[in-house]
Amino acid sequence: VAKTALSEARTALALALYLLALRALVQLSLQRLVLSRTSGLQGEFDARQARDYLEHITAIGPRTTGSTENEILTVQYLLEQIKLIEAQSNSLHSISVDIQRPTGSFSIDFLGGFTSYYDNITNVVVKLEPRDGAESAILANCHFDSVANSPGKPWFYYSTSLGQFDSSIY
Repeated sequence: VAKTALSEARTALALALYLLALRALVQLSLQRLVLSRTSGLQGEFDARQARDYLEHITAIGPRTTGSTENEILTVQYLLEQIKLIEAQSNSLHSISVDIQRPTGSFSIDFLGGFTSYYDNITNVVVKLEPRDGAESAILANCHFDSVANSPGKPWFYYSTSLGQFDSSIY
């Protein structure tokens, strides 16, 4: 009985130490990534700046596909921010921007099936690559439109996940 109690005490102590170490690691990460700086160091992710971008885009209001808020105002803001990033980037990389305005349709086999049609919507494609070129690149993309009848938060704000982020390696 005493041996079992000692074993349980050791297990409880080990679990407590593990949880304490995990808490310290989370706190350190939070301090380092979010709380410790007022602006990010060049070349490093800055969570506050990312949040500022999101809040600015959200402040534009609902950005349903095809609306002035989505197709013009948000695109202008994104292009301004891309130019600022380009001005701050080092000479080792080049940034190219391609604005696409596709029209098309696609079928969805959901609730009996339906066809979604889009006309002259705006895609902003940004490519970051070494200035001297590369054999492969990473393409990361995301939506900047919002759910219809929303207060302007991104569509993924309402989903159960953190959002949809598609990436491909070419």
